[in-house]
Amino acid sequence: LHTIHLPDGSSVQIYLDPGSPGPNELHVTFYDASGSERPVTTATLAVRPANQPGEILTSRLLEPGHFVADLEAIAGDLAVDVVGIDDAGTQIHVHGTIGVQP
Repeated sequence: LHTIHLPDGSSVQIYLDPGSPGPNELHVTFYDASGSERPVTTATLAVRPANQPGEILTSRLLEPGHFVADLEAIAGDLAVDVVGIDDAGTQIHVHGTIGVQP
């Protein structure tokens, strides 16, 4: 579980399930400064495995603020970029790296 803290006190959590090479789900959850899920209903998720081309994933909204996308993970570092828009029209962009262990 990786938490990316934003200057306004809000945060975004990203993680892979199960987190090993092969089929995975990438989860992205937006939180407001109080720790409640932030009402984000639109998000674009992109990944780039080390030394591989990047791809934009097709994400599903599980509930406002929580998105999931399927991907085939390979061992190594996985760069993750997320752009979401909250209900006030504020754009939220985060970048993180998840290590996929063999």
